[in-house]
Amino acid sequence: MNPVDSPVHAWKPMAARSAVCLATGCLGWALSGRWPTVSTAAFMVAFLAGGWDLAREVWTDLRILRFDTHFLMLLVVPGSVAVGALGEAALLLFLFSASSAMESFAAGRTRREIDALMRRAPKTARLLEGDAERVVPVESLKPATSCGSPRASFRRWTSASCAAKAPVTSPR
Repeated sequence: MNPVDSPVHAWKPMAARSAVCLATGCLGWALSGRWPTVSTAAFMVAFLAGGWDLAREVWTDLRILRFDTHFLMLLVVPGSVAVGALGEAALLLFLFSASSAMESFAAGRTRREIDALMRRAPKTARLLEGDAERVVPVESLKPATSCGSPRASFRRWTSASCAAKAPVTSPR
């Protein structure tokens, strides 16, 4: 898989389309007094760029008969156009597309950091059985298993989070 196409980088094309929406929306607004035809064309490009991801998401939801705020936002655009508020429709699409790009960026970062935490999680724990101690795989622990560390002065934990509290041991 191309690194740019990975979920971590999915926000980049969304952000680019959002920027195109903003730029062409501003251009349409700036030209609305002098050249209404060029202004309308700029707004149409803004609608296409800003509404692309939103329309794809709404189409996916409509196929399973799910209606949410994305559907409502997409309905507002033709309504705004019908009353002659092209600039407001472009602004709405810019805000919605920018927020989707930021949400995708945050989700990608969160996914990456959780993966990093999972890779750093301890693979083994010290299991205390009476006075004996042995190293076991974390997957073999069950809730209420007593585990601990010799440095903990015989401190015992009886919870499902034994592995998280046990010292990290490197597998050999």
